[in-house]
Amino acid sequence: MALQVYRDGQGGNHTWSIDDGHTLSWDSQPYLPVGGAFEPHYWTDGQTEDNWKADVAALGVLHEHRVLDLYLTSGAAGLTSIPAAAVQRMIDYLDANGFRYGLEIADCHTSPLTGFVVKPELYRQVGPGSTVRFGNLTGLTSAFYGIASTDTQDPILGKAKIVDRETAEATPRGAGPDDVLLLYPERQFLDGTPESRLPDLWQGYDDYRDRLLGYFSHVKLGPGFRFFLDPIVRNLSFEGDVANVVPTSDGYRLGFQAWLVKQYDHNVDDLNQGWGVQQRDLPDFATAARCIPLWNGPKGIPVLYDPLKAATYTIINKPKMMGHEWEDIAQFRRDSVRGYMNALANVLKKSVANVPVVYRCARDMSIYVNDSHEGGFDGLGIMAYGHGTQLSSAASSGGYADIQGWSRPGWLIVSDTLDTGDYASKTTPGYDSRAVLFNDWDELQNVGARGFFTAALQRLPVDRFDKANMVAVPDQLSWMSSYAASFEASPQVTAADGPVLPYPSSIPGLGLRAKKLRSGVWWLPTHQPGSLIPMGPSLHCYNYLDTAHGSTAFVLWSTNPDLSSVRLPFGKNVKPVISDAAGNVMSVKDKNGVWSVPVGSEPIVIRRVNKVPLPLELTDEAKRQADALIKMAADQGTLTDSYKTRLFYAMNKLDDKADTSGLRLTLLSNLVNSMLRDLQPFTRFEGEATSNHTFDSLATDPQASGGAYLSLDDANDPPLLPSGSGHGYQASYKFSVNTPGRYTLWLGGSPLNSDQTSPFSYRVDGGAYHEIRSIAPDGEPYGGHFVWSNLGNLTLKPGNHTLEILVQEKRRADGHYTLAVDALCLTRGDFKPSNFVANNAEARTAQ
Repeated sequence: MALQVYRDGQGGNHTWSIDDGHTLSWDSQPYLPVGGAFEPHYWTDGQTEDNWKADVAALGVLHEHRVLDLYLTSGAAGLTSIPAAAVQRMIDYLDANGFRYGLEIADCHTSPLTGFVVKPELYRQVGPGSTVRFGNLTGLTSAFYGIASTDTQDPILGKAKIVDRETAEATPRGAGPDDVLLLYPERQFLDGTPESRLPDLWQGYDDYRDRLLGYFSHVKLGPGFRFFLDPIVRNLSFEGDVANVVPTSDGYRLGFQAWLVKQYDHNVDDLNQGWGVQQRDLPDFATAARCIPLWNGPKGIPVLYDPLKAATYTIINKPKMMGHEWEDIAQFRRDSVRGYMNALANVLKKSVANVPVVYRCARDMSIYVNDSHEGGFDGLGIMAYGHGTQLSSAASSGGYADIQGWSRPGWLIVSDTLDTGDYASKTTPGYDSRAVLFNDWDELQNVGARGFFTAALQRLPVDRFDKANMVAVPDQLSWMSSYAASFEASPQVTAADGPVLPYPSSIPGLGLRAKKLRSGVWWLPTHQPGSLIPMGPSLHCYNYLDTAHGSTAFVLWSTNPDLSSVRLPFGKNVKPVISDAAGNVMSVKDKNGVWSVPVGSEPIVIRRVNKVPLPLELTDEAKRQADALIKMAADQGTLTDSYKTRLFYAMNKLDDKADTSGLRLTLLSNLVNSMLRDLQPFTRFEGEATSNHTFDSLATDPQASGGAYLSLDDANDPPLLPSGSGHGYQASYKFSVNTPGRYTLWLGGSPLNSDQTSPFSYRVDGGAYHEIRSIAPDGEPYGGHFVWSNLGNLTLKPGNHTLEILVQEKRRADGHYTLAVDALCLTRGDFKPSNFVANNAEARTAQ
């Protein structure tokens, strides 16, 4: 990048630049900070001399142990809540004593995000009575409801009553037993909620920018100043319900209106067509910008609602909602927020101090990809907690991956690291040993980190964070100083990026996490578009635009350790180039257009092809399924002649050529599906087909059974159960069986032996609950991240039944209640859903 100049408050000039290895050079020397976050008593506890002396003593300990790099934080408060004179006194002391420092701002809290939350899969009541109440809606400002009726296409809309700012009460009139009431609450997300990490920048940015400039007019930054951290809020991101929120501020609507005008080239007819509006058109862009879609995903009412004029606009629903409304809302949110991030960085560098501006990034998000060739923010701060590979995985997906998409070099530092992000829960001070600290930070250095800041040199109050504050353990400060010396001597700090293999993070159900391959290549998420290529339960494939080669590349790998090779019928006229992740071309055998390709857990890359054909092994698996089902039919006394005839035709009446493999697989898959329907060795129902639930959402996913799954991922306390006794997240299912006997209950969804999944209980027909925890999966994963788990045996009579799932316990990984339910299955005999899954997706692809 071009050489920049910072003029400090004492009149000195300092040059800086960032190289391709993500290193910041300052005054022509690499700046490789090793330090941490320092929260002054003099700021947080008040401007007294006792507090000042406590800070001077702590800084003296740091100086004695040569820990001279830190950033100042005001803790839970924003920087401008601290008197400018107190900030100046601390800065002057740091400059006078040779410290190098950054300033965390994290202050834009005056305009909280406010908007309608559109979650019709959650806020719903089938067959509403005279009064319906929805509780636990903190920050509730207003709400309206819609009734989806089977008698009319026009929804009945009404206003809900607000009780105690957290309960909405709807009193629908004329609703029938088959109608569905949907609530649309308007909420204000205040500090402490996950959604508060995105303030209403569209409404409050100008005032905040001016307030920030006014504040810094009273502060002179000295020669030790190096960077600004999080100039908007701490850890700016889209958390919680943000993806489902339609903001209602005037600033948002004006910004969205201007974006829509540009997106649709001033042509409102194109917008109506793109949004799938039928019958009465949206009259102008202003109306479009304030409309609220009354659906989200597969659920809801196919109507746009203008709350200003109480007007509705029907959209196409054949059989799903057709239009780009939610895509436009999401893209505008990403584009505009990144625009504010860049704009504020430019203002700070131009009007306050021309030093790097850094934003924390907790996870992969496109707002952290600075696509400006010059200007805007200059670096990313990785938040990584834990030990070993847990750190490098978090760093690679939460910083290193994003910075790969930059159009210019970016500075990459670790802004926050410790063995846990819950500082108050620590039972031992700092790090367990010098070796642990070195190993952990080496892991982060391997992912491109060019600066290290522990999360807690000094955090307040001391009695709460006594085990986190490293200023209290001087021996560990010496470890940090030693690490700084080895860090400066490391050859990696001047090295450019190593090889990277991208995977598109936008592909649902891919199930990948950033990791370093044995070849040294980093397998990282990218915001480039791509597609999932169905390849069966054990083989996985996606494509992406390979900009280096100017063509589409296909990435293939296996999750089955017994599958080391597959036969891909490319055809005689196709000559693919197949390489490992590092780009080394592999020697592959070709026999009559069928290529025997080695596969394993390490991905391979296929280029110079238009598509990757289905492997012939899928045909072999379908043949084994058909044979097993024919035997099951014979054991039950069912006639099998027609099944055998169809199997014989599929296997013997088609030429064994590359271009017939898809047709053979289609015939076999259709046969397997027919036998499954006829024999009914199982009763299966979709996770999203719940009769009622209090989970978070129905998440769409092309790799999920039925294209969606029921998802719970919530840090909030669970609601009151419908029985009024106890609390928990629950989901109920109606199902029936035709044959009495002993059944095995299977859940397809989250791995149940993972710290990332909550334990849960289930019961059938109101009986006793069965507790489920730490059950190993049965068979290979499917759909990228789902597994089948055996929940136990049930004795059932013929007829209708009700299954209830109840989540009352947090997962071990953190404070979230988490469970994904993709499908449920009741089986008889030796049948397992993991062994008999018809290749529907593969068959559709072949057709």
